[in-house]
Amino acid sequence: MILLLLDFENDYKTLYPWFMESIWWVFKQLFDKGLVYRGFKVMPFSTACSTPLSNFESGQNYKEVVDPAGDLIKLSPLLHAN
Repeated sequence: MILLLLDFENDYKTLYPWFMESIWWVFKQLFDKGLVYRGFKVMPFSTACSTPLSNFESGQNYKEVVDPAGDLIKLSPLLHAN
């Protein structure tokens, strides 16, 4: 048996202005204390979803594959020999 309780009277949504303002306030506090930095990181990306993937998602169904373009690079000098 699964019991699911939903509180529709005291819910909150992240799109509420008071919620968004509280998040910006916290971010500014962290920024003012020097705890925020700008950096760059290579992220796995899903072209199907157009979103970055988590490390867990990118590790699922991982397979080593042979790139057919590598064979074309090896053959290209032979094609231009004529």
